[in-house]
Amino acid sequence: MLGPTCVTVALDATAVLILTDADDGRIVEGRAGDIVMLHLSENASTGYRWTVDAHDADLVALTTDAREPTTGASDAAVGSAGLAIFRAQILRPGSSRLVLLYRRPWEPATAAMRSFALTIHAAP
Repeated sequence: MLGPTCVTVALDATAVLILTDADDGRIVEGRAGDIVMLHLSENASTGYRWTVDAHDADLVALTTDAREPTTGASDAAVGSAGLAIFRAQILRPGSSRLVLLYRRPWEPATAAMRSFALTIHAAP
């Protein structure tokens, strides 16, 4: 069952699942080739950014780490909030936990302001 913040799009045999901050803790079911897009809110001007803390690179390939202004932000004004966008592609069957931390890169992981975790189960 999909929540209100989750969108699934089928492209040929590949499913694309789009998740947001509200999907923290979610368990995702997929297959090899499926794509999980994470759109997480951030304000990089404060020094805080989303960084990958843990993932199984044999099961999930992280192929994109981008930033975009939030829709409706007036011409992406300096200091305005935005989205961190991560693209993860499932490589093979298995289970993996993907953990991201919202922190300042120069501070230790234990100083993270927030975290986002996702469990990916890929069927054979």
